[in-house]
Amino acid sequence: MTLNDKQQRQFDTVCELIAKGKSMVSICKRKGMPDYSTVTRWLRGDESGDRRTMYAQAREAQADYLADELVTIADSDDDPAKVRNRVDARKWVAAKLRPRVYGDKLALGGADDLPAIRQDIQERAEKFTATLAGMVDRRKSETKH
Repeated sequence: MTLNDKQQRQFDTVCELIAKGKSMVSICKRKGMPDYSTVTRWLRGDESGDRRTMYAQAREAQADYLADELVTIADSDDDPAKVRNRVDARKWVAAKLRPRVYGDKLALGGADDLPAIRQDIQERAEKFTATLAGMVDRRKSETKH
C-alpha cells in the first residue's frame, strides 16, 4: 500500500512523536492525526518494509527516551508512590521495546560470558556416561575375583 503525501507526513509525525516518548494511542487522539487502526493498517500494508523499519527505529528511540527520563523522574520532589509508578511504567515499557538493552538479564547459558547451554549439557552427559562406564568396569572386575 502506497501512502499519499499527506498520509506519509502523518506517518512521519507519528514516528517522530513515538521517538520522543509519546504513545501511539495519545498521538492518534490528536487533531489531524490518523486513527490508531489506520496506522496499523499502514504498517501491515507496507510491502517494501520501509515503514515497518522506520516504526521499529522509532520504538527503539522511544525506549531510550523513556529510560533517559528515569533519573529525572526519580529525582523529582513528587509523591514517592507516584514517582515509583512512573519509573516502573517506563522501565517496563523500555524493557519490552528493547529487551536486550533494558530487559532483565536471565543467565541461562549461551550468553557472551557463559558457556553455550548445549555445550554444558553435552559435557555433563559425557561425564555421566564416563562415570557409569567406570562403575560398570568396577562391577565387572569385582565379579571376576
